[in-house]
Amino acid sequence: MQCSGRLTGRRGRTGGTAYGSAGENSATTHGIRSITPITTVHTYGQKVSAVAIEYPATVNPRTLDTATFSVTDTIYNFRFNPIEDLPKLADRTITHTYTNGVPGTRADHRSAPGRYVIVELDPADTGGSTVIVSKCPTFLCTVKVNPELPTRVVQRKDVHGQPGRGVGKGPLLARATPGESRPVTEKPVNQLVDEFNYGSFLSGGMVLPYHYHLPKNYQPARKYPLVVVLPGHGMGWDGDNLGVQLAADIPATAWLQPEWTGSAEEVIVLAPQHQRVGARRGGPAGQAARPVRRPVRRGHPPGVRVHRVVRLPAAVGGLRQAAGPLRRRPGDRRLPGRRQPGDRHRGGGGAGLDHPRRARPPAERLRRAQLHRRAAAGVRRPG
Repeated sequence: MQCSGRLTGRRGRTGGTAYGSAGENSATTHGIRSITPITTVHTYGQKVSAVAIEYPATVNPRTLDTATFSVTDTIYNFRFNPIEDLPKLADRTITHTYTNGVPGTRADHRSAPGRYVIVELDPADTGGSTVIVSKCPTFLCTVKVNPELPTRVVQRKDVHGQPGRGVGKGPLLARATPGESRPVTEKPVNQLVDEFNYGSFLSGGMVLPYHYHLPKNYQPARKYPLVVVLPGHGMGWDGDNLGVQLAADIPATAWLQPEWTGSAEEVIVLAPQHQRVGARRGGPAGQAARPVRRPVRRGHPPGVRVHRVVRLPAAVGGLRQAAGPLRRRPGDRRLPGRRQPGDRHRGGGGAGLDHPRRARPPAERLRRAQLHRRAAAGVRRPG
């Protein structure tokens, strides 16, 4: 679908992370001013992918290597582990260590002048997941981003500042403390997730929170495809897990990365966080789509005119299927009522793409569907 118009909303991080001042005071005493976790959303959800350690002066990068620090983190993953595993920590593999002027990673992994030491971690490690179980009102649980990350950092070697004349190690900024494990002291820097804006829609006494992302060079007068990423299992709004649909799975942030979608076309990404109430016809994807249609039609996100929508469930398998229509040339059109390569019969498209008309199912499928509906309603088959 194409969208145009100016969007407004609150921009910033989607969750609040609580960190005590005691950790900051302890870190400052030893020359470390702050420790900031940096997160990235991978295939199985968001993980701590790096830490940024701040010192009181510019750090000499020549005195750093991958053995200067060690990092431990939880082995817990909400998909595979019980919540009792959350306090269990394991060593993370350090891949790069360099300096930077801001608490963020660099694509080239090369040092830039600054007070921060960036310690990058191997994404293949089992530890470091940020998403945990939130509430379990029934046997089905919701999830949320952990408000207090258990990531710990140990400085195993001395850290020096830049030498006055470029000779020697430079002044000592912090002595090695291999016996002291320090917690993170700052709110996390959530790569890509922090680029989303927040909004909400009220209908029938129910709040529908959502997050959306605009293209980098967004032009209000231009039309863009609108990709609606439906929340996956446990990612619906439970009153305490705002924004988890961006962190618990990769489809929302994947649309910001052409290497994932296979398309360089700019899109507007809308990630609603509705609640699924009861069982309805149409399967889980159909249940998820219904609460989203009304706010989109009523101008949410604010100022958007909807012409064509691509709906995508929170599953990696449908990601490249949904990218197919975006890879076509702008002048290409789909034939109304006719199936295209990669389409599924139910749902109208490989990733829930709305067609102007849908092809009528064969008579046999229609008859079976009627029998299934009668059976579900308790009506016996005639004869």
